[in-house]
Amino acid sequence: MNHSAATILLLAATILQPAIAAERLARLTVEVKVTGQEQWRNAQGTDNAKVRIAQTVSYSTVVKTDGEIVDFNSKDPSYYQQQMSKAGQVTRAKNKAPMTEAELKSRVQKGQEACKGDQQCLYGLAMKASEWTSEMTAANAAPAPLSAGSGSYLNYLGFPDCGSKIHITVHDATEGAFADVQGPVPFSVKTTADYTGDDHERLILCSQTNLVVDPKQKVFYSDGLLVRGVKGSSTRTQRGKSTQSQGDVPLKGEAFNWASEQLRKAPLSGTRKTVLKITNSQGSSVPFATAKGDGTATVEMSWRFEEI
Repeated sequence: MNHSAATILLLAATILQPAIAAERLARLTVEVKVTGQEQWRNAQGTDNAKVRIAQTVSYSTVVKTDGEIVDFNSKDPSYYQQQMSKAGQVTRAKNKAPMTEAELKSRVQKGQEACKGDQQCLYGLAMKASEWTSEMTAANAAPAPLSAGSGSYLNYLGFPDCGSKIHITVHDATEGAFADVQGPVPFSVKTTADYTGDDHERLILCSQTNLVVDPKQKVFYSDGLLVRGVKGSSTRTQRGKSTQSQGDVPLKGEAFNWASEQLRKAPLSGTRKTVLKITNSQGSSVPFATAKGDGTATVEMSWRFEEI
């Protein structure tokens, strides 16, 4: 290799190095534990059940960023308003002054007069009026504040084959009785799961995990809890006989919904705990239509987002 070619290669490597170094990987790890007790009965009071809940969900997944700082946080609920404000700034810069409602009304009226009842002309005018209205709305939109934080964000995106891991356990136990012509019939239901997900679920977790990180404030924004599906088994025992079924096992929706909301905006690492009043029997292995009852669930969770 001559000296000139070597110099070119060295220069190319120097130029490309920052772009390559800017790409970074990070791992998100989430753990949620739910324990609790519930009591349910049907409307007539003839069927009743007591439930003990013990469920855990944990997962980890890897995301990557190109290192490019962006001004808007796409996970912020006010993101749409911010984008409208930004469009308004562009419109104002182009038109210098936004159109007023009076000017819009006058422009439409003059267009109607010019069309002289021609339907095709009026249709085209309606389309233009819609564009004018959108421009006026954007131009008059009040500047929206950026998300609380530095105003400088990093987008972390999922990608296939990231090496995600899933582990869900369920150890629920239900005991009760239901009415029969010969009197109350005791029953019990044990629901168990020790599930690590299948290839498709792990692929979905890898590909669909997207976060926005504010590195200065050390917080991230996400779509919440990303793992809910679990397969396991239920064993029902009554009148001295047991029957087992395999398939999807329901998780306690109210508890995991709370956990999901905690991850919408969170520090890069942390723990939270709460005690929830349960008002819905969903996910409790109750084999009859419930009408009354309640319970409590303790939810403990931890998470961490760290570069690797």
